[in-house]
Amino acid sequence: MSTPSDPPRRRVRTDSAGAVYGSLLATSVVATASTVGTYPRLQLILLLLVTGVVFWATHVYAQLAGERLVGQPWSGQEIRRVALHEWPIFEAALLPAVAVACSGLLGLDYAGTAWLAMGGGGAAGPVGVSGRGPRRGHPPPAGGGGGSSTSCSA
Repeated sequence: MSTPSDPPRRRVRTDSAGAVYGSLLATSVVATASTVGTYPRLQLILLLLVTGVVFWATHVYAQLAGERLVGQPWSGQEIRRVALHEWPIFEAALLPAVAVACSGLLGLDYAGTAWLAMGGGGAAGPVGVSGRGPRRGHPPPAGGGGGSSTSCSA
């Protein structure tokens, strides 16, 4: 039971916007690639990862440019903070890429691979590969909050 002198508890809110955005981005890459034709697995994995990196870097730059005071240079600490905050955009591309890499072991054709990547990656993407989104106002822990320990290959 709390007393009037107890400080109020802060609720921790998650900010999963970057992970949701990245998940939608990865799903759209797979869906679009599958309408154009079939790609070798390695090419689709690279397409997912490169698109994730490009959009992550774009978001980092846009955030830094938008927050910047005119005439003030960016500090290394500020770049690191923004880069870590936007990292879930890239993380969301990792699970679909792993799904594509593992699809060969499952004997899936291209359509099955696309569905696995969109279903498996999209379902887990909003919480990031680590299983948790960053807390609002706080960057994820050092190292980006985890990664995948799956070891599948195409």
